[in-house]
Amino acid sequence: MSYKLSVQKKIEYDKICNTISELSQEIDSLKKENKDTSEIDKQLETILNKCAEFIRKEFYNRNI
Repeated sequence: MSYKLSVQKKIEYDKICNTISELSQEIDSLKKENKDTSEIDKQLETILNKCAEFIRKEFYNRNI
């Protein structure tokens, strides 16, 4: 079954994905410089949880 997101939800999802990508790149950069990534790790964990919540809400808990 196919499901399309509304424009607003697509923007929200894209923003989450972009944030994940940016944080991942920042972690990679910090690791190459042998710097602490713990703060960025926490931010990434938070946004990944938000992403999982979004997916659950939009694709698994919606009324069909």
